[in-house]
Amino acid sequence: MDWLRPDFCFHARSISITFTPVSGACQYEPTAKSDAGGLEQVVCPTCGPTAQNRFLFQRADGLGIRLCNECGLMFVSPRLTARKLAEIYESEDFSDTSVFDNFDYDQWKQQTGYVVNSLSSYKVKAMLLDLVAKYVPPGGRLLDVGSGFGLTVFEANRRGFRAEGIDISQRLASLAHEKLGVAVHCGHVEEAHLDRDSYDAVIFWDVLEHVHNPLEILAEIRRITRPCGYLFGQVPNWRGLTNRYKTFLNRHGFGHKQFKHFGIPHHVFNFDECSLRLMLEKAGFEFVYCRSWSKLKYKINPSPLSRWFHETLERRNLTDYLVFVAQNPA
Repeated sequence: MDWLRPDFCFHARSISITFTPVSGACQYEPTAKSDAGGLEQVVCPTCGPTAQNRFLFQRADGLGIRLCNECGLMFVSPRLTARKLAEIYESEDFSDTSVFDNFDYDQWKQQTGYVVNSLSSYKVKAMLLDLVAKYVPPGGRLLDVGSGFGLTVFEANRRGFRAEGIDISQRLASLAHEKLGVAVHCGHVEEAHLDRDSYDAVIFWDVLEHVHNPLEILAEIRRITRPCGYLFGQVPNWRGLTNRYKTFLNRHGFGHKQFKHFGIPHHVFNFDECSLRLMLEKAGFEFVYCRSWSKLKYKINPSPLSRWFHETLERRNLTDYLVFVAQNPA
């Protein structure tokens, strides 16, 4: 059906834009062109300034959604500058820190209710670390990039890993240290000057879609990961059926949420398996594993029918998120 096609545009005509290479661009990222309003124009970071992209949607606030014709990466351009976005992340009401109120480990494990918060859910952290344990033995050194509350680091240490985190939010890094006693550095991983080959694995969960300079960060992650070490991550999947349906509604005027399902303004990229693999391979990683995960995993005790339906979609990578494992070659 046409509404499932990535090149079926909201406007009556397709708009393809070719960007001219900018002199002095860094090794990995095309130089962004900023304006005085806190927005910047960018190109596909994987394919570069010579690749064409197709315009999909323009929001009322000026942010645009584009699709790379070569790799299939969906990205925001114009988008907020990194400085503007950092102000949002550091705002006092951005993260709900109620998980730390009278924190008790046993109670945290025994969650009740129907839907859990993916940022603070024991169930989600356990599934992630179960995946890590398939590739990294206990005692392995882990770094959680974008560690947020520090709960993944906390649980990883309880499972016998040697884990630490890094996050751009000073507030969350301090809370993780004060409430959980875990080591969380504050800053950007590409600016932290961590030792080369110092980690057996890096966790990059729900982060890649947020960063403005993905190839620079992936290159740094590869540098600090030991040969044959692993990278674990999760990203949104624009080919998921729910995401495609919401995209169709937005682009044809049936919805009024202005591509909210994309995660704007916090998300600047949205992947499918091909665009994810090409970005990781360009950064020097080997693509080891990819499987879609549905939001059903965030629910407690789903019905058997619901579980069967979502597992069927997951096997075909048609749910909302892609979970991946990549390896740093020897």
